[in-house]
Amino acid sequence: MKTSHSIAIIGGGPTGLMFGCLCALRGWDFVLLDKRVSHSTHSRSIGIHPPSLRLFEQIGLRPALLDQGTRIETGVAHIERERCGTIDFTRIAHGPPYILTLAQSITESLLEKRLRELAPDSLVRGQAVKEMVKNNNRYHLKTERGVTISVDWVVGCDGRHSLVRNNSGIAHRAHRYPDHYCMGDFADHMGNRNEALVYLCRDGLVESFPHSANLRRWVLHTGDRPLATEDPYTLAEQIGRRIGRQPDAQSCTMFSQFQPEFFMADTFATGRLLLAGDAAHTVSPIGGQGMNLGWLDGAAAVQAIHEETNLAIRRYANTRKKFACRAARRAEFNMAMGRPFTSLRRTKLVTYCMLNTPIKHLMSRRFTMHGLS
Repeated sequence: MKTSHSIAIIGGGPTGLMFGCLCALRGWDFVLLDKRVSHSTHSRSIGIHPPSLRLFEQIGLRPALLDQGTRIETGVAHIERERCGTIDFTRIAHGPPYILTLAQSITESLLEKRLRELAPDSLVRGQAVKEMVKNNNRYHLKTERGVTISVDWVVGCDGRHSLVRNNSGIAHRAHRYPDHYCMGDFADHMGNRNEALVYLCRDGLVESFPHSANLRRWVLHTGDRPLATEDPYTLAEQIGRRIGRQPDAQSCTMFSQFQPEFFMADTFATGRLLLAGDAAHTVSPIGGQGMNLGWLDGAAAVQAIHEETNLAIRRYANTRKKFACRAARRAEFNMAMGRPFTSLRRTKLVTYCMLNTPIKHLMSRRFTMHGLS
């Protein structure tokens, strides 16, 4: 194993793997260190938005994604059980006219396979970085196995509890939202595989997205506390109570509960150390933009390293933080719309204006992450 490189990528999740592929396309000397011995099998994220699909085109993976993914061409909104409008993603002017859905575990597997094709020896698993010291303009990374690796650049893609960020002394802001959600993947018996369904209900949001292998993900707003009984049968029952149709609980392949969090590093770069993905920011997953933000960070970080100037690094830090804050505000809007409502008339009026006036074109751009890259 080489102990000197130009770049070290810390963290082999979606962001780190994408960044590695982009580095490999440029022929750069890099190593990607990940503490896990294999990629995650849990699929928290499933949405791949048009700006990200352009990145997958660059690294040669878009055909494989399209082969296994599901194209969401329309979002259909309901108030209670009444259909009230649609957002048509096929009318998007720039980029693929759809959102692709695919289990995160499959996406990560495809990224890892592509990285090994482009740079066979770059990914080193089971090497957790325990210490990082800067000396003579180089970073020295010591792993738990006692290996010390020296590099010119460090890119932290190591998640919410980033060692890279904490070791570099970058402060952050964080808070939890009052909302709780439950989600599960079930066999899809809803019909149109190109439609995402959103239900605004008196008791809170219900969302439904088709994705890989004839599955459909259901997301339920559970108020200010999680479900008391943690099982797919309770989730299916609650969905049926709100919208009149419920998934087959026996077909559930994934079940989890979560409370969204806001997290933002004070800066995304210091010296030749850059943060990307969850190491830099965490936004509410309602809207499905967090994983995509990390990929877009990676593309911008590659450009900053290529330019190799202080100005480029500052531009990276400032621009990506601006976009992360914008994405957080969009996610907060989505959460606010999905909370339990008391006025049916007001909810219908607001939703009608968003989906049946020219505002709907703005909404389609917001839901497909335009303006964040």
